Amino acid sequence: MFKKIVKRDGKIADFDPEKITEAIAKAGLVTEEFKYDRAKQLSDKAVERMKLEVTQRTPNVEQIQDIVEQILMESDYKRTAKEYIT
Repeated sequence: MFKKIVKRDGKIADFDPEKITEAIAKAGLVTEEFKYDRAKQLSDKAVERMKLEVTQRTPNVEQIQDIVEQILMESDYKRTAKEYIT
């Protein structure tokens, strides 16, 4: 599994799954569909998919975000998916 990502500004940064959890949790709180514990479960599911689908040594943040969006769209939390995407 990759340990680094390419940020939007082109800089290389450490991959931190907690940032994904926090972003999902924020969207879930806005829509009031769920809290941190469910966000963590969704984040874990996204990381598992990344392990299977991301083949680059250092993927870009957009690739990571696309997978998170897919996980949310496949879940029952469509309002949160929309909030996360926007």
